[in-house]
Amino acid sequence: MPTIAELLARELDKPLRHVENVIALLDEGNTIPFQGTILREGDESEVVRVLQEYLKYIAACIPEVPSTSPTGYFGSRTRASVEAIQRAYGLPVTGYVNAITWRYITDLYSDLYVGNRLNQGQYPGFTVG
Repeated sequence: MPTIAELLARELDKPLRHVENVIALLDEGNTIPFQGTILREGDESEVVRVLQEYLKYIAACIPEVPSTSPTGYFGSRTRASVEAIQRAYGLPVTGYVNAITWRYITDLYSDLYVGNRLNQGQYPGFTVG
C-alpha cells in the first residue's frame, strides 16, 4: 500500500522527496500552498484530505466552524466548514475553495497551531516579564 507522501507525489506530479520535505514542515504547523485547482463538493483527493485536516483543527479551536473528518472526499460537512470560514472573514460564501479561501484557511490554521503550542521556556500560568 502506498504512503500518503507517495500518493501526494503522484497526484501532484512532484518528486517524492519534495513531498516528504513538505510533510515534515506540516508537522511544525506550516501549510502547503494552493495547488491551482479549485476544490468543491464532490472532489476527492489527498489535497482535500489536507484541507480537511486544517478544517478539523480550526473547528477544535473555533466552535462556530463545524468539524469535518479527514476522509479525502469533499462532502456537505466540508462545504459547511468552508462556508463558515468564508462567512466569518467576509469572503464570498461559495462553499468551494479557491486561492483566496485557501489562503485564509491556511493562515488561520497556522496562526492557531503555532499560537496553541508552548515554546521552550513558556509555562502556562506564569507572567512573562
